[in-house]
Amino acid sequence: MNLKRRDREQKIAVSCLLKRGNEVLLLRSSQALNEANYTHPGYFNLPRFYLNFGEDPEELLRREFLDLFNQQIDELELLDVTQSRPDEYTHLVNIIYGGQTDTDTAAVGKYMFTKIDELENYAFPGELERIKRFLGF
Repeated sequence: MNLKRRDREQKIAVSCLLKRGNEVLLLRSSQALNEANYTHPGYFNLPRFYLNFGEDPEELLRREFLDLFNQQIDELELLDVTQSRPDEYTHLVNIIYGGQTDTDTAAVGKYMFTKIDELENYAFPGELERIKRFLGF
C-alpha cells in the first residue's frame, strides 16, 4: 500500500464587495463556493479569485471584474483580511476589498446586482453577516 502524504498549501483569495448605488454584485453559487467548499444552488456569494504567485490583488480584481462582469471598478478600499484552515493541509488567506462602480449592465445569469435590503434572499447566511458588517449595518 502506497500512502502519499498530501502537501500543505497556502492559498490567497481576493474578494470584492462591489457596490452600484444601493446594490451589491453577487456571484451565483454554482460558480462560488461557500466556506465549506460546497456549492448551494440558489445562493449567491461575493466573487472570489485566487492569486498566482507575485500577482497584485487589485490588478486581479480589476481585470476579472472587467472580463467576467463587464464592471469597471472606480476605487478599491481594503476592508478586511481573514484566514482559515478548511482542512489540516490548507491555510486560506482572504483579502476583502470594497469598490464602487457606475457601469450599468444587466446580469447574465451567473451574477446579479441585488438591492442591499434584499441581500437576505440571496446570500449565504455567514456571508450576509460579513456583507452587512462591511456596509455598516
